[in-house]
Amino acid sequence: MITRMLLNKLAREAADTQNSKLPIDIREAAVDLSLPLEDIKLQYLMEIQNPYRFRYGETVIRIEYVPAGPSINELLAKYFERRR
Repeated sequence: MITRMLLNKLAREAADTQNSKLPIDIREAAVDLSLPLEDIKLQYLMEIQNPYRFRYGETVIRIEYVPAGPSINELLAKYFERRR
């Protein structure tokens, strides 16, 4: 289950400028879109490891969300619903 505590931990790790670990390339994440939405989100999180910091090729991408905006759960749900 994707919890707020887990997402906060991942956001803190992504914000750590001393983190030299090269993130996962998002192009390598394979998600089965025939699964229920909650399972898709879990599978995506397992593949990408940190949705706040990942790579696209050689480019490292770090994402931040505004506190008053939609949650990452809501954004992932919308994203995968559009891909179905």
